[in-house]
Amino acid sequence: MPVGSFDYFWASQALTAAALGACFEAAMSKGEISMREAWNRTYGVTVTGILVITNFFVPLLLWPHDPLLICITGGLSSVRRMARSYAPGYVPESQHLLPVAYRASKAALNMMMLAWHWILEQDRVKV
Repeated sequence: MPVGSFDYFWASQALTAAALGACFEAAMSKGEISMREAWNRTYGVTVTGILVITNFFVPLLLWPHDPLLICITGGLSSVRRMARSYAPGYVPESQHLLPVAYRASKAALNMMMLAWHWILEQDRVKV
């Protein structure tokens, strides 16, 4: 048995956002950073950062009896909800830069968690 283990790991954007500051779309809309930089930073925090941290801690989830990998996203990541309406929020005017990097990154995070589900299924980790 390893030196340490734990029963659950909460993969959270807060783990990576605190160090990086995650309000990139506001900086983009002010012209402080480019659209590419805003999207890359958003994905860096929301997707890549959580992937790296989760990958590091997953071995500690393999020892408990009922291990859980928890990642919480919200309505902003719902493709089905977005297909019905632009809620919550307002539809941006056509001349505005698309403020959807955060929404798209959360949808990518959902896909990543589905991948973890299948990868960890044999190890009895509930995702």
